[in-house]
Amino acid sequence: QKLSLYNAATISLWNGCIYDVYFTIEDNILIVAEVEIENNNNKRLMLPIGKKIVPEKLKDIMNLLGYKYVYYVSEDYINENRNELEHIFAISRQEEYDDYVYLASDLSELKGSKYSPKRNLINQFLKNYSDLFEIKPLTAENIDDVIELTNNVYNQISTEKAFNILACEKKAIGNIKQLWEILEFKGVCIYINKELKSFAIGSKLNPETYTLN
Repeated sequence: QKLSLYNAATISLWNGCIYDVYFTIEDNILIVAEVEIENNNNKRLMLPIGKKIVPEKLKDIMNLLGYKYVYYVSEDYINENRNELEHIFAISRQEEYDDYVYLASDLSELKGSKYSPKRNLINQFLKNYSDLFEIKPLTAENIDDVIELTNNVYNQISTEKAFNILACEKKAIGNIKQLWEILEFKGVCIYINKELKSFAIGSKLNPETYTLN
């Protein structure tokens, strides 16, 4: 899979936030569904994973399980099956789920004018904290620091904003601790004066790509 939404960690971490995630395996095909917690009628399938699913087979799966929508379908799948798809489904683009893909070398080297603002921020940080910061890899031991930092930020915002994306991230980060031994996570933690101030967490999507969860 090439889309970040099919990352095993992505699917697992966000379970229970806005949507509950369900899955089943039929005929060596993994079928994943998302059902809105507050409205069970608002539900959708992800494009099933496994052997090639032709559009007619996809329609049969949807009818069998009682789903009207399939989300996060890759452009490759649509291009490969466009004629048949257009006879069966109405297709619409989901711009809000577009992936942003970066070369690892671009992010590590930050060369060129495009990344000048990033380099300036790093220089400001080094000027202010050069003797005070420490960079550590994310481990099972310091995931509790990440949870504590997230909870502190969450508690500082107003109740009206609390449920939005930060509440989901708070739950997702808690899920990381539960899934640590099952899924492969990598991350970085930045400490200032021995106190965690920033972090990033990712996981493998495929042999060439990591997803920033």
